[in-house]
Amino acid sequence: MIKHYQSFEEIDERLKLLKLQRQIDIERLKLNLNTAKSKIYPTKLVHSARFFIQEAILTFLIKKLSILSRGRSRPRLLN
Repeated sequence: MIKHYQSFEEIDERLKLLKLQRQIDIERLKLNLNTAKSKIYPTKLVHSARFFIQEAILTFLIKKLSILSRGRSRPRLLN
């Protein structure tokens, strides 16, 4: 849709508004970029990987212990 302006003042006002919106968008982009950089920083990646490995090991151990405890609770049949 084409906007029709009645005066140069309206055009100037619209241009100022668009310039401010562009500056806001640039600052928002910078913020998002810095946030993304901080999330993929190597120490954070190492911490996340370490947490994932610990969780996997604990899950594995809990499953093994539950299997062992079920095996001991079964009554043995007499021969």
